[in-house]
Amino acid sequence: MCQILYTTVPDYVGRGVHDRLLKNDSIFRDGYANEMGIFSGSIVSGYMLTHTIVVNG
Repeated sequence: MCQILYTTVPDYVGRGVHDRLLKNDSIFRDGYANEMGIFSGSIVSGYMLTHTIVVNG
């Protein structure tokens, strides 16, 4: 998703793709399973993100 955004959308092209790896990020370093969403769509029609939020209690 980031690769598409930062290489095709005019407002972001000049910023370059982020160089941070998720494994080094403080949010994702403990795993991806409960953090990642699913993207669908395109630049032309727009994107939708589906994400399930897990609440233990």
